[in-house]
Amino acid sequence: MSSRLGRLFIISGPSGSGKTTLAQKLVRIKQLKLQKSISFCTRKPRLGEKDKKDYFFINKKEFLEKKKIGEFIEWTKYLDTFYGTSKKYLDAALKNDKNIIFCLDMKGARILKKKYPKQTTTIFILPPSKKELEKRVKDRGNMVTRELRARMKLADKERKYAKNYDYTIINDDLIDTLKKISIIIRGKNNKEY
Repeated sequence: MSSRLGRLFIISGPSGSGKTTLAQKLVRIKQLKLQKSISFCTRKPRLGEKDKKDYFFINKKEFLEKKKIGEFIEWTKYLDTFYGTSKKYLDAALKNDKNIIFCLDMKGARILKKKYPKQTTTIFILPPSKKELEKRVKDRGNMVTRELRARMKLADKERKYAKNYDYTIINDDLIDTLKKISIIIRGKNNKEY
């Protein structure tokens, strides 16, 4: 076993900012040596998502049982869906010198930064505009107007919290944003983008 500890890279941002797409693409860059954190989730899989690859899909009863026994290092309820990160999974990965990338909300990012301050880097992703964000969320399809409004209202709150992150990046060009995050992960970074 390595005597070094792994690193945690947390990407947050409003629904539709591109954080999940960015995390998936960053994991594919072999030089970064990243693995994606797989959270527990109580919603149904979206088109193309796979159990145990994208999330551990479980029902709310199972989730609440795991929460009750302290299995999650962090958890949240986003709209009507619960998400949580397994403490056992995370500790094992860090002890084995793994670098893990997360897509987390502000609460989860704050908890991990507090518990692992030296190993954690937080990155907040913003869309180029509110109009573009709304378009991206609508393009996902299958969303009722009430859910769209709730996501946009939450996005306004999240945007105000961006100043608490180590880095804030506007995702107006996917390739450029990937390059900026890659530089941060490699440790050669500027604070502003």
